[in-house]
Amino acid sequence: MRPVNSRPDNPINSYRVCVGNVGAVCVSVGMCTQSCVMRTSLVAGNRYRKSIGIVVHNQDWERLEAWTCVCFNEDVLYCQISGKALLLTTRMSSNEETKEAAASSRGANQSMFNNVAMTLGPNDTSESYTLMLPVYDARDREFDFTSGLADLEHNLPLWQGGEVPVGAFIVAGYSMHSYMGKAQGVDAKVLHVSNNLLWVIVCGVPL
Repeated sequence: MRPVNSRPDNPINSYRVCVGNVGAVCVSVGMCTQSCVMRTSLVAGNRYRKSIGIVVHNQDWERLEAWTCVCFNEDVLYCQISGKALLLTTRMSSNEETKEAAASSRGANQSMFNNVAMTLGPNDTSESYTLMLPVYDARDREFDFTSGLADLEHNLPLWQGGEVPVGAFIVAGYSMHSYMGKAQGVDAKVLHVSNNLLWVIVCGVPL
């Protein structure tokens, strides 16, 4: 078994979880609590991103906490939590893109939201909010999660149901990075974990 560790990433003072020398794609299973994967959402600071919220099983959450702290060799880490859900996001728009959207009399520049086809490989780190995130449909299909995740594009059809429904049973793939930043109620900068969304699989939806 290859060791799981964290390695320096770009920018400086950022680290990424890796398996050996290759960037790891982390996988979590749980219930969807919110979905903005088909469209962008406006967040604090008037910046744009795509995101999905996922609540994992209580025991899985404890394992994920412990595993992440071991990877970064830290006792305490901060991450984006919305309610009880882990928030997985794309990269946010840059300050320049945000200013361009604000200056437009029509609101956001629509060219910023063109869906561009992409193929994800094992070394992909995080995706731009302008790209079309792959959302796959695994309902009523035989799918081997042990071997099939490496080639989702050819193993599963794309989801055609719009935004992922709240309450859906999903599997989410994401890369995990660390960075120094501010936290509410803390004076000094602290180590944050950024979970960068790469793809989503819909396994079931509420009736």
